Amino acid sequence: MSERVYNIIERVDDLNSRTIDFVASLTGPQLRTPCEDPECDTVGDVVLHLVEGSRQVMGWATATLGGATKAPTATSEDDTDHGHAHPHAHAHGHGPVDTVAAIEVMREAWISSVKMLRNLTDAQLDSVPESAQGIADGNVTLAQILTQMMNHQEQHLIYMQTALKEAGETVPKAVG
Repeated sequence: MSERVYNIIERVDDLNSRTIDFVASLTGPQLRTPCEDPECDTVGDVVLHLVEGSRQVMGWATATLGGATKAPTATSEDDTDHGHAHPHAHAHGHGPVDTVAAIEVMREAWISSVKMLRNLTDAQLDSVPESAQGIADGNVTLAQILTQMMNHQEQHLIYMQTALKEAGETVPKAVG
């Protein structure tokens, strides 16, 4: 495994561990806290967005990288796209967020992604995957896409943490 792949896996491990720990600590009222995330209205919506993103990214990664894995399969009321045109768009107006199911999907995606990442070569990191709506535009390298994905996930954590802080809630440390 190259140093680049190792560094990506390290960041994926850290980021997913922090995300799951953060989501596991959320209470029902905290999930309903308004959030200034441009993609989500509440902290709970961000959690649902992360679940949807986990499924989409793992499906793309499996198809693109030929990984010996599958997209996360845990089911919830959010398994459909509810008519959203963009596959990574989050779902508005859902009922209570099932954090246990959300964590299960995120954990499956984390384990599967690390298995796939371990097999990457530097040449693959430097390759430019085909365009895929919401993930790749056909112009950036796989390494850049992975960095963008991790940055996107980390930004959602920051929005959730900020929302809880502004609401006067005790905020679990999620962003290092």
